[in-house]
Amino acid sequence: MIKVHMYDHVTYLINKFITNDVFYLPSFGPVYKGKEPISHLIKNVLLYWDNKNTLSYDKDYRWFSSKKEYIYVPEVLAVNNDLFVPVVNTLGKTSLKIFLYSDKPFHQEQFAIAREITKHIKEKKSVSHVRLFTFNRPPQHSGIHISNLYLKTLTGSDTVMNNHKDITNYHQLPNNIKATFGELAKEDDLVGSQMLWSQYINSDKDLSPILVAHNNNHIVGIIGPLDVINDPWQKHQLLAPFFEVKKDSRRKQYGKKLWKCAMDWAYRQGAEYMLIQAEDGEAADYFYQKHSLAYKGSIFSFAI
Repeated sequence: MIKVHMYDHVTYLINKFITNDVFYLPSFGPVYKGKEPISHLIKNVLLYWDNKNTLSYDKDYRWFSSKKEYIYVPEVLAVNNDLFVPVVNTLGKTSLKIFLYSDKPFHQEQFAIAREITKHIKEKKSVSHVRLFTFNRPPQHSGIHISNLYLKTLTGSDTVMNNHKDITNYHQLPNNIKATFGELAKEDDLVGSQMLWSQYINSDKDLSPILVAHNNNHIVGIIGPLDVINDPWQKHQLLAPFFEVKKDSRRKQYGKKLWKCAMDWAYRQGAEYMLIQAEDGEAADYFYQKHSLAYKGSIFSFAI
């Protein structure tokens, strides 16, 4: 059991380094705090270390009954005005993420400290691979991965005026069209469709609404599941859905229709905002920019 004062100290450190209205909290994901205090949120997230329970406002609540990723509290380290927060992920083979918060450009000393933390944790846990995450662009580094973070404020501006007959809730489709969902799962880059098909739809498990685009009795795109939950400050948040269109059906307005219908649905359910990530330079990244989502920073990661 970790002593209470350690939670308080780590909460203070993380709170000190987070100043933006939108930020990334290790093991929890993107957070939109606005002008709200965040100490209670950080404290609750840290408590995963002890009980591994999933908070009702955690995005993973819809997938797992217990937390698969948690902050490794004993190895949180503040040094030279840098904060290192290690996170253990137990989904599949155990892996390690180290998040670096700093107001300085990335430098090799930080890399060395991350390696030292990794060494300490590997003495206690079997870890398959390790990645370092930073919010400042590092110098050129092979294998760097960039994820951009966007905020969508829901104001009713996406109201659907026309009835799109080719956009339907999956659950309301006839069975012959439902069966074509598996065709999406066969495309290599549609990882969301693959997961939904293999773990939920093909097993007939319950899911929140999934809107699908269909043409000639075949599903060609999806957005969902659409989950609206209360965030830590009781604001209604639309959790980021999977948003995918088959390669041969892109540039045919299906993405735009799916997006508008989903945002309209979420707004009608009381959702006030959504946070969503996109791989830098990918189609979704350009789509969010084109649709005027607010860019809220990038997350850089690479193997160590």
